[in-house]
Amino acid sequence: MIEEDILEFLVQGLPEPLEHEVDIVIGIPVLVASVCMLAYQRAASSEPGIIRVHPNYYDPETASGLALIGHELYHQWQFEEIPELLDLYVVEEARVAANNLPPYANKYEWPAYAYEVDIYRAALAKGYPPGKHRPLLIDDGVFPGLHINGIEHFSIYLGVATFVLNFLGLIVKNRKA
Repeated sequence: MIEEDILEFLVQGLPEPLEHEVDIVIGIPVLVASVCMLAYQRAASSEPGIIRVHPNYYDPETASGLALIGHELYHQWQFEEIPELLDLYVVEEARVAANNLPPYANKYEWPAYAYEVDIYRAALAKGYPPGKHRPLLIDDGVFPGLHINGIEHFSIYLGVATFVLNFLGLIVKNRKA
């Protein structure tokens, strides 16, 4: 399982500490929102208190493996803050799929992907090898990282991009009406 110091590293950037324990299960992720257009590619999933990581993606010895667990820990924080998250998530995934949008267009996924990138970059800075998989939103020069206390924080750029996407969504919505 994951060592305590690594777990502390993974949760240090959450908006607030987790109030419940989380089990990490190695197995096939549960497709809570099976309408997701990329559901068949799911590497991990969360439900309150449980993170399921596909065996092909579970690799806590690498930056990408830690980042994936960090992504799911962000969802654990969301479960604590938004009791009706599962229901809201399914509705949001339906919107994403219906509009043929990328998975990070889901407003509940967007901050988790941002957190995943932050963890990935912090783990690389700590000397972890990159791993087999790169987080979905790793920039290729489009959004250079912002350094705060020596750690690149991609999530600030994602906040701006979220605003832009929401604004564009309003334009599209109004155009359809």
